[in-house]
This record gives sequence, structure tokens and C-alpha cells, in this order.
Amino acid sequence: GEGALGKTALALKVAYDILDADDRPFEAIVWSSSKSRMLTPQEIVKVEGEISTSLGLLESVAEKLAGTKATDPLDEVLTYMREFKILLVLDNLETVMDDRLIDFLKRLEGKESKILITSRIGFGSFEYPYKLTPMDESEAVYLLRALARSRNLGSLAKAGNQQLAAYCKRMRNSPAFIKWFVSAVQVGGRPEQV
Repeated sequence: GEGALGKTALALKVAYDILDADDRPFEAIVWSSSKSRMLTPQEIVKVEGEISTSLGLLESVAEKLAGTKATDPLDEVLTYMREFKILLVLDNLETVMDDRLIDFLKRLEGKESKILITSRIGFGSFEYPYKLTPMDESEAVYLLRALARSRNLGSLAKAGNQQLAAYCKRMRNSPAFIKWFVSAVQVGGRPEQV
């Protein structure tokens, strides 16, 4: 799915639902993100210590699994994923996808460990895709109103559906943009300006 549709939020929800389940199907859940930018209420900022290469992504995962830096992160991660049932969540994979990661995915096929990937692009034979689409107008309005209520923004929470729908339409009914919009209003921005 395109950016800001909620791929990362959905992956987080899945990971937490698995953690909360009584019959956890995995011995460990490891999260690694190659997100390089973050939207704040004021601006887009660079993520400190971002992962910008496939090697960096694998090093991050290996370090989380082993607790120390690995000399060969690809083999280290594969070894852990063969010996234990692990859910590996790779967020924003499209930013670091290369032959090294394709080799990693090929070498993992058929194992009990699983990989959940969020990406704006597909990876062909390695995937069982679930495409996210924008929310419809009523869902977007519901989200905007719920966020406004939860952040005590009474005037925004009490606005009419037509007004909220107009805001949502300008944000393409995107959950991330709606969250950003509410955050910007919460720090003092006027809805019309934001």
C-alpha cells in the first residue's frame, strides 16, 4: 500500500495481538524498521540512527536476537530463525531491499519462523500480499472524531460530519495524515490552517 495507510500500525497490532495471545505461535517477535523520516506536528524530521541498508537491517535483527554484534548477520539471523519459531517484522522494507535481502528470503523458505513485511512495493514470489487501501469517508471521519475526543479537542470532536469529511478528503482519508492533523491541532494549529 501507499505511504500513510497504516501498514506499520497494522503490523504493530498483529505483533501485540500475538504477544497477548494465550497460545503464542512464536517463541520471539523481533521488530526492525528502516524508516528514515518521521512526521511531527511541525515538520518532517530525519529518524536518528536510521537503518539505511539491508546489511544494517540484518545487523539490527542479529543484535536483537544475539545481544551482541554478529560477524555475519545474515547467517546469524538465519540460524536463529531455523532453531526457534520467530516472527520477524521488517518495517518499510522497500527502502533497503536488495539482492542480500532477496537471498535471505530465499534461504528462509519453508521454515517455521515467519516474516511479516511492510512495504510500499511487492516482492514477488516471497509474499502473500495484503494490500491496504485508503479508508472510506465514514471511517476517516470516525477516526478523526475519535482521536479528537481522546486528546480533549472538544471543538474538533464536536464539528459536524460534513466539516470533518472535508478535512479528511484533503488528507485523502489517510490514517497517518489524520493522526498528524489532530496532533497539529492539539499543539495549537487552527484546523483550517493545518
